[in-house]
This record gives sequence, C-alpha cells and structure tokens, in this order.
Amino acid sequence: MLENIPILIVKAFIAIVIASIVSANISVHMVLRGLSALGAALAHAALAGATIAITLGINPLIGAVATSILFAILSGYSEERIGGRSDMSVGIIFGSSTAIAVLAIALSSPYISSAWRFLVGDVLGITDYELIELVSVSIIVIIVLILFHGELKYTLFDPESSEAYGLNIKFYRYLILILASLCTVVNLRVVGALLTELFIAAPAIIAYEFAHSFEKLRNQAISITLISSITGFIIAVVANLPVSGVIGVTMLSIYILALLLSVKRRRCRSRICMRYIRWVFRG
Repeated sequence: MLENIPILIVKAFIAIVIASIVSANISVHMVLRGLSALGAALAHAALAGATIAITLGINPLIGAVATSILFAILSGYSEERIGGRSDMSVGIIFGSSTAIAVLAIALSSPYISSAWRFLVGDVLGITDYELIELVSVSIIVIIVLILFHGELKYTLFDPESSEAYGLNIKFYRYLILILASLCTVVNLRVVGALLTELFIAAPAIIAYEFAHSFEKLRNQAISITLISSITGFIIAVVANLPVSGVIGVTMLSIYILALLLSVKRRRCRSRICMRYIRWVFRG
C-alpha cells in the first residue's frame, strides 16, 4: 500500500496540472464572452451524464461528454431564441441540468459512491485509464484552441468586422461552448462538479484585475490556476484534507488578495478621489 502512494500522488499531480492549464485557457474565453456562469450548468449536466452512464454500466466519460455537449448546444440555441440574453439561457440550463443531476443520483443509489466521486472530485483515486482519458480530452481542447486562436480572438473582440470578413460568428460561439463542455468533463474527475464553475470562472476573473491584453490575461490565468492548484494539492496531501476543497479555498484566497492589490481598482479609486477633490474645491 505504501509503495503505491507516491504513484497515486504523481498521477493526481499530473491530472491537476493538466486540468489547470485547460481550465485557464477556457476561462479566458468564457469570462470575456460573458458566459462564466455557464460552467456550473455544464458541470451539473456532465455530472448527470456520468451518473446515468454508471447506472447503465457504460463508461462515465461517454455520458458526461454527451450530456455536457448537448446542454452546451442547447444553451447557445436558447440564447439565440431569447435574443442574446445569455443570463436567461444560463438560468434555464442551470436549473434543468441540476434537476437531472439530482434525479440521476437518486436513481443510482446502488452506485452512490461512484457518483459522489464526480460530485466532489477524487483526484487521488484516479486510475491509469481515467488519466489517459483526461489527457486525451485535454489535448483535443488545446489543439482546437491553438488551431482557431485567431478566429476565436477576432470574433470575440470584433464580431461585426469578423462577420464582414466572412467568419461564421455562430460557429465559433458554438465551438467555444463545446470546448467548455469538454473542459467540465476534465474537471469533473479532478475537482468535481461543485468546484468546476470556480475553475472555469475564477482564473480569468482574477487575472482581469491586472492584465491589459488577451495574451497577458491568458498567461496570468494559467499561472494563477497552477499556483492555486499545486499549492492547494500540497497542503491537502500533507494535512490529509479533501484536495478539491483546499484548492477551492486557495483560489478564493488569491481572488481576495487580487482585489486588494488590483492595479485597475487602485487606479479607479484614485480617479474617484481626484474627481471628488476637484468637485469640493470647485464648490
């Protein structure tokens, strides 16, 4: 048993590093597109799919990928029909996916321990086959992001000109939604459905307090996620605490620190103070 502990830790460490890099890259696109809240809905959809797959005796990855992509496409379609209101479509998707996840867990009571692993994460229990699946899905996401980097960036910041140049805005929006759903599947096994939203939203939100360009935002998001994940992982292993919970608290601490040290907010506060001083002296 003791001989296997280092191997388990190494596999868990690899899984956390890979999930962190993928999540940070997706986080930038999701936050800048105003879709950061969608991560929770996709996580619950993936949880429902994985739980249903366990009940049916098939690979949980297949169920998680199928349901998360289905809900991602449904979210994009709903947003189009509603008229560009992503908050409304996310609310519908989040509520329905949560309901399905609850029902799936209730119906899979004989397999509740397996379902629980996807709910809260169990990275220290990851198997060789699951690690291969995680790496494979992550490679697909990263390759697609690299191949379509220019198009995704251009359609994000200047959709009107992109459409004028012949780029299909709808295609790239659906593409990032599908990549986000695959990212949730990666995180499902590492940090669980409950913390997947944090992994998708927090990196870019924290980096946004300091970055002034897309590339800096992405690089800082990756650094922030790696620091919080590795630090949380080490603390959790040493203190014998839940890895996902410690990582979540670590990322929250970094977010609070970022708010206190934010260059943008200090600049904003200084401008407000200067305007107030001028107003007082004018009065």
